[in-house]
Amino acid sequence: MPPLRIASVSTHSLGIEGTDQDTGKRINKVLIPKGTPLPASATCEFMGKSRAGQVMAFNVLEGEHAQASQCVTIGRVILKDLPADLGDQWPVEVKYEYSAAGRLTVDARVRYTDRQGHLETVRPGGVSQAHVARW
Repeated sequence: MPPLRIASVSTHSLGIEGTDQDTGKRINKVLIPKGTPLPASATCEFMGKSRAGQVMAFNVLEGEHAQASQCVTIGRVILKDLPADLGDQWPVEVKYEYSAAGRLTVDARVRYTDRQGHLETVRPGGVSQAHVARW
């Protein structure tokens, strides 16, 4: 009999909360879809809006629904002390890294500046090594 092989996959989609520019509604922009083999990573860029010197925060979401309100917020990334010369809109790069062990790391940075935000969370679930050994 061939050895048992276990593949870790994302049990829920992981996304970022954003605003639809056409409707103004809060949406879930999925970066790592449900069922993606782990480890996985994804990067996206979006346009941020803030007045100079303010803080920008965005929610990290779990769920498949397009509406952010129908998803679960699992964390928040905060960008502080934004420079005065950013203007009305500026690019923010967000990177998700999801390990096979269930660790989600989210890094965000305002392009052309040194402003960065970071979130690290351990997602529960998966099969323990002891359980695999029993099989």
